[in-house]
Amino acid sequence: MITQLYLASKAAKPRLRVAILIDSVTVPRYVATILEDIARSNFAVVELAIVLRPGEASLARRLPGLAHELYVRVDHAIAGEGNPLSLAAQGGGLAGVHRLEVSSIGEHGQLVLPAETIAEIRRRELDVILHFSSAIPRGEVLRAARCGVWSYHYGADEHPRGGTPFFQQVKERSPTLDVVLEVLEDEPGAGLLLCRSIFGSQRGLFIASSRYVAIWETTHFIVWKLYELHERGWEYVQERALPRAKAAATTGQAHPPTVVDMARFLVPRVASAVENRLRGRHQLVGVWRIGLRRSTTPLASAPDGAALAGFRWFDGPPGHYWADPFLIERGGTTFLFFEDFDEARSFAVISWAEVLADGSLGPVESCLDTGSHLSFPFVFEHDGEVFMIPESVANTTVTLYRARRFPDEWVEEKVLFRGNGADTVLFREGGRFYFFTTLYERDAAGMKTMLFLADSLTGEWRLHPASPLSSDVRISRQAGAMFRQDGRLFRPTQNCGPYYGYGFNLQEVITLSEDRYEERPWRSVDPSRLLIPATGVHTYNRCGDLEVIDARYERRKSV
Repeated sequence: MITQLYLASKAAKPRLRVAILIDSVTVPRYVATILEDIARSNFAVVELAIVLRPGEASLARRLPGLAHELYVRVDHAIAGEGNPLSLAAQGGGLAGVHRLEVSSIGEHGQLVLPAETIAEIRRRELDVILHFSSAIPRGEVLRAARCGVWSYHYGADEHPRGGTPFFQQVKERSPTLDVVLEVLEDEPGAGLLLCRSIFGSQRGLFIASSRYVAIWETTHFIVWKLYELHERGWEYVQERALPRAKAAATTGQAHPPTVVDMARFLVPRVASAVENRLRGRHQLVGVWRIGLRRSTTPLASAPDGAALAGFRWFDGPPGHYWADPFLIERGGTTFLFFEDFDEARSFAVISWAEVLADGSLGPVESCLDTGSHLSFPFVFEHDGEVFMIPESVANTTVTLYRARRFPDEWVEEKVLFRGNGADTVLFREGGRFYFFTTLYERDAAGMKTMLFLADSLTGEWRLHPASPLSSDVRISRQAGAMFRQDGRLFRPTQNCGPYYGYGFNLQEVITLSEDRYEERPWRSVDPSRLLIPATGVHTYNRCGDLEVIDARYERRKSV
């Protein structure tokens, strides 16, 4: 879905000339997908495949990695057909592309090419060389293309290049996994960081599920940055480079873990899995409740110690849980809209209730049931009418509904966007309509904050040049409607780093215009801050002196 947004450049320029550096003409499936995306674009073409001649590793070098190799084989088998590292059909994406075989590999897995090979590469007048090889380019090859060698890398700066994707982070129990696209330099970590995505690190014995999300949800990196390069130029791409660690500890390739390393990795994970089963933790399920309070000092202004005091909690009836609460005031009455999940139907509808003067809720009624899952009912007024944009990603649409009879009768007004768009909020500023939504390609755990503009509520969306606003799982998903407090504009976002629904943040919006967007962290809330037992809190909204949040807690599964 995200890739589709970057396939057509409007710039009247020649196509970018691209080369790829690979270990073999039989490439992993994710590389084949990237090559297919480039071929579908109107602005780039792969001119050259630089292919390594495989060398033979000695048995002495292979022995320390045999335990790890067995682990990787099992992990790949668990991943099944969705494994991005499984090999594509031979020649996938490389039909008709000229191939140049090279074999000059230096120490520590470095690739250092002779002068005549560099000259042959330069004759192609390349704009970019894309690096997908296990060998690390060094020397003049890094300067053989106008915009350098772009390397797609798994792991943060402090992790060695190469090796099994994400094994190092998972072994070190890192809370997040990184995927970066960087411009390589001779000194490790010194090149431009073009873009980065940060994902939650799923706990467990194998890393197949984490690998699936992190790789498939970043295949758009290259076509996105090539799109910017073609339409806006190299200076623009350089200006949008991200800050990176001052010193990268990586000096070469990752080494295969030894048998001892693998034992230290596996034993505590196996023990943890056995303990969880013995204690029955696999029988627990997370459910949600809603908290309401009246407050003269809203969350954005309250001291940390008092920020989450005074909430009154409401649970759904047996077989239901309530989450994603939103508030709206009409005619002096405040109404609560929320996700009403029905365990018997295995999906949610949108329900509503009146907030009474004493802070309790009136009767709860369903108001929107499409037969598929709905949540996150963003409700708002416009030109005297009330509208709702619920999350309807189960139907792969972002749909606008209008209240034909508020609050209990809603009709579809328009499908605003088709695709995997979740948790959409609208903000109007300077006569423009800004739509913040979170998109993903294949898995919701890989969502990116995307910003679109329109000239009217039902107008055609156009991509904001600052999109994606975020590719960090800790701030990428909306957590409520945007609001102003004490002269500041805030965007609530979810923190799904440890797991989905863990916490939320208030991001202060510094700049919002037709061509620029900037925000900074203001406050973070996690379940430890609640005054009730909870494992998650992922929505915040307010209306007048009323504030509403939700909280996740665990209970035994129903038999």
